[in-house]
Amino acid sequence: MTKLLKFAAAAVLAAAPFALKAQEEPMTFELHLGYLGMDTGNDMKAMRDGTGYSLGVALPIKLSDSAALRLHLSSVFFDGVQGSGLTAQRPNMMFGVEVKKQVWDKLSVFGGPFGMKWNQNPIAATDVRFANNAATYNSDMGTGVKLGARVGLDYEITDLFVVHAFWTVAEANRRFSPSWLTIGGAVRF
Repeated sequence: MTKLLKFAAAAVLAAAPFALKAQEEPMTFELHLGYLGMDTGNDMKAMRDGTGYSLGVALPIKLSDSAALRLHLSSVFFDGVQGSGLTAQRPNMMFGVEVKKQVWDKLSVFGGPFGMKWNQNPIAATDVRFANNAATYNSDMGTGVKLGARVGLDYEITDLFVVHAFWTVAEANRRFSPSWLTIGGAVRF
């Protein structure tokens, strides 16, 4: 948990100069909702039916007329395969920073690194691909903060509503780095 707090604090401190620069403009927040589908060619095969959803908030910080920095915090929900210890009742936390650049009228491209805190139930993690292996003293639990990256597109329908699609890759454990596509939208307030 302390690594998670250190990473979050570092992200906030890194963004502080940009936030001070942008103080003259009113602060906006974004509420994000997305439907996600796991890459079926992925070795992890952690999702039972390959789908899930995400719910999150973001703080965009304007850098120029066509560029912004965005801090985001999301919960990612999906049911893992039997024995993985991953369930939609135990959401996984994602937090990070990304750069957003307007490339055409209302279309923007974005991308950046994030930290992922997998919320795996150790008692339900009975599959050796997702559990502690006492014979080799290796841990295949998705513990601690794992790193990842995402890239995507935003399209502004209005000043208040945005639709987006993005590709995410996250480290889960020593064996798996799952990837998924998220399609969703955001409301600004």
